[in-house]
Amino acid sequence: MKNRKFKFYFCESVGKKPNLTYRRHFIHNKESCGFWAERRDLSRSEILANDAAGIKTALLITIGYNPAVLEMFHDLIIEDEYGKTYKIKNKPDEYNYSKGDIKIEAYEYKDNTVYGEDDIYENNATATVGN
Repeated sequence: MKNRKFKFYFCESVGKKPNLTYRRHFIHNKESCGFWAERRDLSRSEILANDAAGIKTALLITIGYNPAVLEMFHDLIIEDEYGKTYKIKNKPDEYNYSKGDIKIEAYEYKDNTVYGEDDIYENNATATVGN
């Protein structure tokens, strides 16, 4: 059941040094406030197995199909409703490529970037990375 909202964005630089600033570029529109998703924390046995293998995964997120997430997963930062940020661990699983749900493994990420420009929101579901 997709009962949580997650915001997906990438960091975009504006200007040139010494006046370089950053802004968040969301891949969803402002009215939607993010994507509906199902969030699942790892079980204790999954956490122990990941620790033993040296893998860091904090949670599993399942969202509806979105090509922008698949194209830009390296650059995306995920923010939950509490303001915690996550990075996508590896290429999201598209299940059987039927353009259904996308399963994302994410790890906690401390976003220390200071954003000085207004945020940008997409008018449609797809976005392209641009610096």
